[in-house]
Amino acid sequence: TYYSNWNDEVLSNRVYAADLGDPIMLKLYGAIALGYVVFLYVHDKFKDAEDYIINAAQRKLMIAAVLGFFSAYFVLDPPGEFGCHSSDYAITCGVSPEEWGGFSLNLILSIAASVLGFGVGIALAFGRRSKLPFFKWPSVAVIELIRSGPLVAWLFIAFILMPDFINPVYEADSVVRTIIILSLFGGCYIAEILRGGLQAVSSGQVEAAHAVGLSPMQTKLFVELPSAIRTTVPALVSSVIGLWKDTSLVYLLGVHDGFNLVRIMPEQRDFLGLHKEVYLVAGIIFFIFAYYLSRISMRVEASLGLRSDTGGEMT
Repeated sequence: TYYSNWNDEVLSNRVYAADLGDPIMLKLYGAIALGYVVFLYVHDKFKDAEDYIINAAQRKLMIAAVLGFFSAYFVLDPPGEFGCHSSDYAITCGVSPEEWGGFSLNLILSIAASVLGFGVGIALAFGRRSKLPFFKWPSVAVIELIRSGPLVAWLFIAFILMPDFINPVYEADSVVRTIIILSLFGGCYIAEILRGGLQAVSSGQVEAAHAVGLSPMQTKLFVELPSAIRTTVPALVSSVIGLWKDTSLVYLLGVHDGFNLVRIMPEQRDFLGLHKEVYLVAGIIFFIFAYYLSRISMRVEASLGLRSDTGGEMT
């Protein structure tokens, strides 16, 4: 259609027009550099620290990471109308999520869906194991309903039907709707993974927690959940890797993620006919992130004592 061709042309022009001296790119590179510096500082500060110091800092770092992510989202898409027409509109008014694109969008979707999906999974896992019908049956219904359909179908529902239900309360853009669906979809699978881990928690641990005076909620959060996560680390990381790869499906809906750019690039003047090359690069990018996540999983397993000296899993 005319709109699709026009949008592709505008996107292509924006990509090629950006240079290192562009104010928007300078802010982007500055944010990336700041994040890397913070990572190096935290890694250097805690790599040789005692366990009690690391445990005390973990919760603060997790909260800071979540707040930092949503703060970045707020900076990119501040509330209000995008009515600026000056050359620096992206700096003064933000960039609408409808105009986000590239592999950075895949990264945003996967991170948001993994974080929110993990919270959804914890709630659904405990809800499904609850003895109260008020919590159990809605959790069972949500898990079975979401898992019974393919992700592509739920993405189409997010783009076609969800606005009719959400827009009267909150005008959700395509990125927010995609994050909601990916979070629910991933959360249901994470819930089943955690449910298996919760079933593996011995009754002795629960009885010991009750004996020292922990409440049922404290027992679930501080005894059962950490033990379940420790048992299911490989499966949880596999689920996160699956969410990272599933973000490529949003290109079917016209969202300009990295895979959609790969589809468009061979039609551009500078990449005419390079179909195999661009898809190979896209595959390498997805592989690098997936491989990095798998290596993180192995390091976490080693730190928790879940791997033997020969590389196999401890039983």
